[in-house]
Amino acid sequence: MDITQPEWKPFVDANGRTQFPIRFVAESLGYQVDWNDKEQKVTLSKNGHTVVMTIGSKAYTVDGVIKYMDTEPFLQADRTFVPLRFVAEGLGYIVTWHRTHNFVYIGPKA
Repeated sequence: MDITQPEWKPFVDANGRTQFPIRFVAESLGYQVDWNDKEQKVTLSKNGHTVVMTIGSKAYTVDGVIKYMDTEPFLQADRTFVPLRFVAEGLGYIVTWHRTHNFVYIGPKA
């Protein structure tokens, strides 16, 4: 599936991670997206599988298990941007960076 949206473009952050506005991507993959403004948390869920990330935190949970990443989600222009690799892997996908073609492939685990 090619996921594109004309209003935004993915970009690489200062830590070398590809950041995406998560709602459009997750909903395109059939995930429920919930935003808790007070706690600044985004929750992605589907079929009992859940990933929770907090703005500004390198800690996140996958099905209740705490994990850590080398960058963090943030808000920009009223959108929640998250590091694509950590979210995709947390949701059970494999992520491959194709440097020669400059694109990210996300697919099911074998």
